[in-house]
Amino acid sequence: MSATVLSDGLWWIPASVAVGVSVHILGDALTNNGVALLWPLSPEPPARLWWWQSSGRFRLPLLGRTGSWREWALVSVITAFTVVRAVRLVPLAARGVAALF
Repeated sequence: MSATVLSDGLWWIPASVAVGVSVHILGDALTNNGVALLWPLSPEPPARLWWWQSSGRFRLPLLGRTGSWREWALVSVITAFTVVRAVRLVPLAARGVAALF
């Protein structure tokens, strides 16, 4: 469907993967556990930084622990937005497919 809408080439495949990976890393960083960006290294922070744990993980704990109601609420809103946007793209994709025949 999106290939028809974005038919200028296959640039959208790596772009989609890059966006997906970036959003996943950001989502992990918003929990108490944080994300090990430099894995397998776990360097100590050069100074006492609230966003860089001594285990080498980076975090901005806005959502609390993994699986909390805040995380579920954020994911629900983002999923609803994505579904609405995808449904709005269907007519564009249908026109693109019809133009091929």
